[in-house]
Amino acid sequence: MVAQAAYTKAIAFYERAIALKPDWPEALSNLGDALRQDGQIERAVDMQRAARILRPSDDNIRLRLANTLVEAGRFPEAEEIYRARLAETPNALAPRINLGNLFREQGRYDDAIASFEEALFRAPEGAHEAYGNMAAVLAERGWFAAAHVLNRKALAAKSVAPKILLNHGIVALTLGHLAEGWPAYEYRFELADSDEDYVAKRPSPPPYWRGEHLSGKSILLWTEQGLGDEIIYSSMIPDIVAQARACVIACSERLVPVF
Repeated sequence: MVAQAAYTKAIAFYERAIALKPDWPEALSNLGDALRQDGQIERAVDMQRAARILRPSDDNIRLRLANTLVEAGRFPEAEEIYRARLAETPNALAPRINLGNLFREQGRYDDAIASFEEALFRAPEGAHEAYGNMAAVLAERGWFAAAHVLNRKALAAKSVAPKILLNHGIVALTLGHLAEGWPAYEYRFELADSDEDYVAKRPSPPPYWRGEHLSGKSILLWTEQGLGDEIIYSSMIPDIVAQARACVIACSERLVPVF
């Protein structure tokens, strides 16, 4: 896959750089980030630690180490780094948001919301991130209406991350706001491929169907998220078949007899 090949190439590049200059903190940290995106979390932690030893006061390296520790499930150490950074610069947005997300990962929802509220107070320029992350916490707790309100606040910003847009789509669909939810749900294709919610868009040639009538046209339907979703959404297939001149279905092999 393209992204995987890019990470492999980046890793090889940074490894060559470090072989030439072993005490280069930027190269070590960049290697750690590439390894993290490639799923090599333990090696990534080692590289970020090595970079931090060489440049202990570098904020970017410290945050990269903490973020990688979170992915490794080493929450106490990551929390210590975030808190140390905030003790130095209380208005810093990134460590405040990351600390909230760390609490969310641990199921410490009240602490997560408090952290995002503090971010709203101290760094209002990052309100869309705070609102979006707070909405994600509320949605996980089943408070979808409140999450929907906060997501809408997040969407008022000029530039909104695809993750927030996707979460907004999921919440809107959960509440039955289909016209609002389906377009936002498309952002699952726009996430970084290291994100657990990322979905690869099938590389078939456009045009992709946008809901127009299919009279006289052929259409290909494909699966993307597993057997459960295939079965649930298959109830819509007869509506497509009734419209289209031809309908081809690409499904999981186990479901071929069913379909």
